[in-house]
Amino acid sequence: MLRIEHLYKAFKTNEVIKDLNLEIEERSIFGLVGINGAGKSTLLRLIAGVYEPDHGSVTFNDEDTFLFPEIRSSISFVSDEQYYPAGSTIASVKTMYESMYDFDQEAYHNYLQMFDLKENMNIRTLSKGNRRRVSL
Repeated sequence: MLRIEHLYKAFKTNEVIKDLNLEIEERSIFGLVGINGAGKSTLLRLIAGVYEPDHGSVTFNDEDTFLFPEIRSSISFVSDEQYYPAGSTIASVKTMYESMYDFDQEAYHNYLQMFDLKENMNIRTLSKGNRRRVSL
């Protein structure tokens, strides 16, 4: 279960998340809807452990997602904004991810085959959908 309790996050004087409480049961589908600037991406980054809460907690099965790297590594977040340096290939992105995560080579090659992607493909020439697949 994902549990969010009394979550606060601000950037300078802008309170983006204020006293948010939420529980999402295992195997449930949850939609996150709001206007631009409402804090949706910030909330997802807090859940993924990318941002540290100013106050409150985000727990997954009673473990704090920010404090435990093994939990963070099991959570994926793919933003609409994906920035890769000019000239980046799938292989160079793989090298970057290998340095940050426990990288599964077998799964990587299976995904390349499943999505019909090649390591030498330039990220900027891929469709938006394929860029998201690379991020996953």
